Amino acid sequence: MKTFRPYVERLEGLATSSSGQSGDWTRRVAAALNGEPGRELAEALSLRTRRKMGAFFTGETLAQQAIPHFKGASHQIFFDPACGVGDLLLAAARLLPVRRILQATLDSWGERLAGCDTNPEFARAAKTRLVLLARQRGVPADKTKSLDLQSVFPLIEVRDGLSAVDQFRAATWIVLNPPYGYRLLIG
Repeated sequence: MKTFRPYVERLEGLATSSSGQSGDWTRRVAAALNGEPGRELAEALSLRTRRKMGAFFTGETLAQQAIPHFKGASHQIFFDPACGVGDLLLAAARLLPVRRILQATLDSWGERLAGCDTNPEFARAAKTRLVLLARQRGVPADKTKSLDLQSVFPLIEVRDGLSAVDQFRAATWIVLNPPYGYRLLIG
């Protein structure tokens, strides 16, 4: 999906930026974590194309309602078999503790957050948005080494979630949106 790629690249630049916590950076991250990916996709693709792909994102408000707040989240594994840009995984990550440095937080979260999407750009966006969330929550980036966005969140894969039997078995919680599609309503 070449039309969404420039947006994902902007997200990746924001995630690896050293200007974290400045006013503009904070505003841009807040937008990236709350609805912006859906608006960008709507701008890049027609409604007809999005319907054909089933590409509709949850958004922060609904995702927060879908993921219950419970004790022991740091020991749970959340799996979204059709994660898109990761809205439900972001809601789950908000329940997880942060560590003192970014890489330690990402390693910890990477063991707890799993997802699949058949679209590589969506999977890249999901990983990057999780990095942005960690940074937004105040986790400082390690100044001595650069962040490798390709290696973070190894359990978020470009893959058909229906074939991810291993992920289903390992998960404590399976989180997903209902399928989007046409349905004839009689009555």
